[in-house]
Amino acid sequence: MLSGEKFLLETRARRLSGGHGGASDLSPLRRRFMNRQFACCAATLFALCLAIAPLGHAQGTAPADSTQGSMQGTMKSGTTKSTTHKAHAAKKAAPKVDLNSASKEDLMKLPGVGDAIAQKIVDGRPYKGKGELLTKKVVTRSVYGKIRNLVIAKQGEAAGSK
Repeated sequence: MLSGEKFLLETRARRLSGGHGGASDLSPLRRRFMNRQFACCAATLFALCLAIAPLGHAQGTAPADSTQGSMQGTMKSGTTKSTTHKAHAAKKAAPKVDLNSASKEDLMKLPGVGDAIAQKIVDGRPYKGKGELLTKKVVTRSVYGKIRNLVIAKQGEAAGSK
C-alpha cells in the first residue's frame, strides 16, 4: 500500500508541474519563448494597423478649395478629386425624366431607349411607379437597368391627363 500511495503522489506532482517524463525543466523556457513570440507578433500587427488607418481616412477628407489637397488628389487620367466629385454631384443633381409627362424626344435621350420604346412608354401612360415599365412589359430588364436611376413616375396632373 505504501508504494501505491507513493506512486500516486509522484504522478500528481508530475502532472501539476506540467512535465512529462522528467521534461518539466523545458516547459517554462518554451512558454516564455512562445509568450515573447506572441507579444512580438501582436506589437507588429498593432503598429501595422496604426500605419494603415490614416490612409483609409485620408481619402475623403481633403478640402476641395485648397490647392495642396487638389494636387495630391490627381488621378491617373489627369482629373482631380474635386473635379470628379463636382461631376458626380452634377450627375446626381440632374433632373429625372418623368415617365408620365416627358415628351417622346426626352425619352429617346435615355440610354437604350429608341423610337419604338419611347412610343411604347408614351402609349402605356399613366404609370404609378417606374417599376411598371417591367410589369407592363414596356422595356426589357437590360434597358430598365440602364434607365431606372434616370426616370421617375410623378403622380398628379400629368397622370390624370389621359
